[in-house]
Amino acid sequence: MRYLSNDWFSAADTALNALAPAPSNARVGFIITGGPDGDIRYNLRLGAESVGIDTEPTPDVALTLPWSLAVAIATGEASAQRAVLDGEIRISGDVRVLLGNNDTLGVIDDKLAGLRSETVFS
Repeated sequence: MRYLSNDWFSAADTALNALAPAPSNARVGFIITGGPDGDIRYNLRLGAESVGIDTEPTPDVALTLPWSLAVAIATGEASAQRAVLDGEIRISGDVRVLLGNNDTLGVIDDKLAGLRSETVFS
């Protein structure tokens, strides 16, 4: 399956639904720019009942990054934390959402890493 395709989102949502609920309800939006099919927007849904992916229009916090960096992070070649510190990822909205869900976001990253072997990143 191709990275950030409908099939990938479906597989990612299924994988994330198996996780323990998040400490609070929030949406972390991602805006991936310059992809092969243009810009892509999606959210990680962090909830007291479940964790998953959706496309609701208004996340609590949004991260904007270029396709090449998104691929590098997804393949484990780059660190999202380092990219934020280096200013490669733009953050808008309520940054406290990221800080308050740091543990959950780390587990999500580990869970999505399990999709790497099934994913084409081009």
